[in-house]
Amino acid sequence: MRPSLLGLYAFAPLFACAQVACSAPVVVPGGGSSSDPLVLRAGAEGTSTAALVVLERTVTARGVAAGSNAADSDGTAHASAVARFIKMRVGSVDDQALRMVGATLDLPALGTCAPAGSSATDSMSGDAELSSDFDAPRAVELLDVGALSIEALEANGAQTTLEARSLPDIVDLVTGVLYSARSSAPDTDGLPSRGSYLLRAAGSSVTADAEHSVPSFTVAATAPGEPSELRIGGQDARDEAGVTLDAGAAVDLRWSASDLTGVSDDVVYVELISAPVTPGLTSGAPTSKRAATVRCLFADRGSAAIPASAFRVADQESPATQAGATGKEMTRGTIVVHRIHRETFQVAGHVSSTGTAGAGPAGAGQLGIDSGVIRFDFARAAEFTRR
Repeated sequence: MRPSLLGLYAFAPLFACAQVACSAPVVVPGGGSSSDPLVLRAGAEGTSTAALVVLERTVTARGVAAGSNAADSDGTAHASAVARFIKMRVGSVDDQALRMVGATLDLPALGTCAPAGSSATDSMSGDAELSSDFDAPRAVELLDVGALSIEALEANGAQTTLEARSLPDIVDLVTGVLYSARSSAPDTDGLPSRGSYLLRAAGSSVTADAEHSVPSFTVAATAPGEPSELRIGGQDARDEAGVTLDAGAAVDLRWSASDLTGVSDDVVYVELISAPVTPGLTSGAPTSKRAATVRCLFADRGSAAIPASAFRVADQESPATQAGATGKEMTRGTIVVHRIHRETFQVAGHVSSTGTAGAGPAGAGQLGIDSGVIRFDFARAAEFTRR
């Protein structure tokens, strides 16, 4: 059973134009003006819009060196950002639509473990519990919101520009643009571990018509940092040599809980990734097995226990439906401990009766964003051996 994720994430208002020089519409965190004419018109016509901005950052112990810019100088960081602005002409932006654009994260129920992609996992989309009333896939448009950047206020205002990439039409079902940026040490200062972020969109081109146009906006959010002071089986996860675990035993995890505890309900999910099998020969034919992945989901309370059964994975030829059902023991691999923190926002649409540039013809306007989420997925990784 999927946890009700939207209910878990309380959001404190973080944005005001007084904080930054801006002329963009005020973003309403977790709410919006129901009296906005364009919102009412969009609802009547059945059009819906959503935004999902995912910031990912992973710190690994391997490769740490003097002068590294990694968090707490205890690892090497890799970071990325992906943004999707989704429009549905008919119906809501549901789970089906989000899967079509690769915007879901499959996780097990809170307090359980399951192989990634199995029937025991479900999706965290960044929106509420989502279901589809449509059997057949519907057309999804990824909107162009103009130049898009992320500014890290605690990193002397360092900016990361997300490049817009046009997607090829997929049987006329997915069209539009995807925004993304990726960086590795020593270039991750623009996506630091902790602090305040600003997401800035310049707004759609003045040549865009009202049905495909979004106004400029600025959204603020706070990065909680990856799980720090992480200990795996009583051992420091920052050790470049990795951690050694007892085979057949549960693994105790300890970390420093989120600083945002009390104003949000962050979760931590753990990935157990087996070391890939070396390609070999079976009956004269070359073979190669993928690394198996198991995921466990916990509340961000500073401690958890990974059951021994989670390290037992199915053979590739006969996948199990749940962790520990059948299969072989993981003897070595990587443990990645992720912290998920989400903040929601809305952007009001704009109505123009003068036909000004960028607002469409007289009497028309620009789309708002009905439901937006900034999702931080910050993680720490360590290699493990089980003996």
